[in-house]
Amino acid sequence: MTKTKDFEILGYKVTLKDTGKPFDVRPEEIVELVQSQSTELLNQFPSLDRGEAALLVALKLAEEKLRTDKEFQSDIQDLHFKADNALKALERIASTHQ
Repeated sequence: MTKTKDFEILGYKVTLKDTGKPFDVRPEEIVELVQSQSTELLNQFPSLDRGEAALLVALKLAEEKLRTDKEFQSDIQDLHFKADNALKALERIASTHQ
């Protein structure tokens, strides 16, 4: 059952959905990540307003997500390559023992 939860981040009120599924990301985890990134950024650059901080946090998190996606795709391609090579090696071994 999906529930909604209300939060405040950088003075903005937000409502997030919580599916309650065990492997989904909980809204509290999302809010904690954004708040900790915002706090760290505002501690480094106290002259930023909350909109600027929110934008910079969004850009940083987007960069991290895209980098992770690229690494994942590279790892999948590498795994396919290694699995294909292993299968070819097994086929060669099997054909020599017939």
